Amino acid sequence: MAKQRTMTDAQGNTIPLKYISAFDKDCDALALDLQKVWEDEHKRLTQIAARAMEKINGLAEKYLHCEGGRGKGAKGNYSFTAFDGSVKVTLREINRIVFDARIQRARELIYEMIKAKTAGGIDADILELVNNAFTPRADGMLSNGRIFGLMRLQIKDKRWQEAMEVLREAIKVTGTRPLIYVEQRQGDGSYRPIKLDIAECYNSKQLTANSKQLTAGGGPR
Repeated sequence: MAKQRTMTDAQGNTIPLKYISAFDKDCDALALDLQKVWEDEHKRLTQIAARAMEKINGLAEKYLHCEGGRGKGAKGNYSFTAFDGSVKVTLREINRIVFDARIQRARELIYEMIKAKTAGGIDADILELVNNAFTPRADGMLSNGRIFGLMRLQIKDKRWQEAMEVLREAIKVTGTRPLIYVEQRQGDGSYRPIKLDIAECYNSKQLTANSKQLTAGGGPR
């Protein structure tokens, strides 16, 4: 295999290796190496999820239906526990929820109420909750959790009540997605989930030490 003599930059330009810094070469190698690791682990987790679903559904078909649904919750949810209670596996069907265009009308009603009460009649905390609920996230979507948080507030103003009714009418369930939880029992009897989340695997002390070392060294060269 011929030795690589050039690299392609982000604009698609072909750059001879002699003009590329050692730092940029190391960054390129690191990025491509971790991309491969992440893709391999993503495929492995996809296979784990499929195998877990197959096992759960198989056990449900084998026992739960013929035993009158024991272990089955609402909306097709299932829960299985190890004989000694040390591990609990739960399958939950989570609704995918969106709000249709009527959410804009609800927003108008809420801000009409706020405008009418600006002379000290509206709590600053409520105003912050409203502003946060109607501020899009980084992905451009509103947070369903924050919208539902508004719907839980006990505000008697007629315009607020009308806005909440419009929000309820705007809710659309577009489907469901399964979530599987594997939890271990703790010493106090509660269950703690085993999270397949890389953010949960970081050694915070080591990250802090590495960060201080990099800062002390003046950063990458």
